[in-house]
Amino acid sequence: MRNNLIVALVIIIIVAVGSAGIYWAWQKQKVQTQPTPSPTPSPISNFPSTDSKANGAVPSLQPQAGTDTASVNLGIEIITPNDKAKVSSPVKVKGLANVPEELVAVEIKDANGNVLESSQASACFDSQPCLFEASVVFSTYTQDSGTIEVHSPESGYSDSVQIFF
Repeated sequence: MRNNLIVALVIIIIVAVGSAGIYWAWQKQKVQTQPTPSPTPSPISNFPSTDSKANGAVPSLQPQAGTDTASVNLGIEIITPNDKAKVSSPVKVKGLANVPEELVAVEIKDANGNVLESSQASACFDSQPCLFEASVVFSTYTQDSGTIEVHSPESGYSDSVQIFF
């Protein structure tokens, strides 16, 4: 009976060592056969250039890492004065802007599109637009109506409202 116990113990040890050897060989083979991922291209290599106008103006800078670029709201919107408002000099122009150059030009134009006076206002370039404000003094106008145009000189974003003098 003692011999049977020794034989059983030797068989158990052989099976355990064999199983461990097979497991070790399988793990080694698994590590060697895993494909190594190819390097991903630089995000800048596929970043659209500012020359592309197919989908509108493209920012000249990439968003900060970790931001959701789908929710970036670029552009300009004039809040005051309202469309077809009667204005006098100086006119205070307020709105929202989110443009790459962080600056907007504010122009008072007559009905023929001639610039009567212009000013600039600070804007932002972030995930959401920020408030801009400019006061424009104008003195010469010969017509009853005109426009206020706020635009981004480099990226092409703009908004305008019709005004009456």
